[in-house]
Amino acid sequence: MSDPQVRAQREHYKASQAYEEAVRLLELGHGDASTAQLDRAIQHLDRAIELMPFDSSCRYDRGLAQQRRGRHRAAIADYSQALHLDGPDADTFNNRGLAFAAVQDYEQAIHDFTAAMRVAPNDAKLYFNRGNAFGDNGRPFEAVADYGIAIGLAPTYAEAHFNRALALLAIGNYADALPDVNRSIDLDPSDADAYTLRGEIFAYLGVSERAETDRATARDLARIAS
Repeated sequence: MSDPQVRAQREHYKASQAYEEAVRLLELGHGDASTAQLDRAIQHLDRAIELMPFDSSCRYDRGLAQQRRGRHRAAIADYSQALHLDGPDADTFNNRGLAFAAVQDYEQAIHDFTAAMRVAPNDAKLYFNRGNAFGDNGRPFEAVADYGIAIGLAPTYAEAHFNRALALLAIGNYADALPDVNRSIDLDPSDADAYTLRGEIFAYLGVSERAETDRATARDLARIAS
């Protein structure tokens, strides 16, 4: 074996070792890794990318680490490079969309969630995330439509019911918001925010006794959670 081949093998081995250690750090706590662990993961991925500049997995995983670290623009850059290297990927578009939403670039977030849907048209979370971006962008009617699709794909998606209720309230539709928040509570009876929201709806509808009962339940759940 020639010297260049030996050097190439050694570099590949070093890159693989750096990448494996980075992935191990990222997986610690299933997303609850400490700041120090995330920073170490990023350092390992920096090294892996230096040694394997055309590996999209390294870029994607460094994007995840940057995103969890709150460095959303750095994450956007890594996801963009991963897409450039590997082509359309639903998870990468989705994560880049979340990063764009985090920096309040909602139009680009909507674009990315839509691109992800072209790859994975039956993924409920993509419609949920685009619904959130529509809502944050002041487009509640479109948010309602996307949450509806998410619920159609995943009827037990409690957050989609809750967020559709919020979007319906934004357009003044209290009557249709109530069944959604009821369903959200059925699916997740420990959600204090859902009881708070339903209390507000009951208060608006003039059902004061039900409103106070829900507010009291929300307070109790919040105390338990704390």
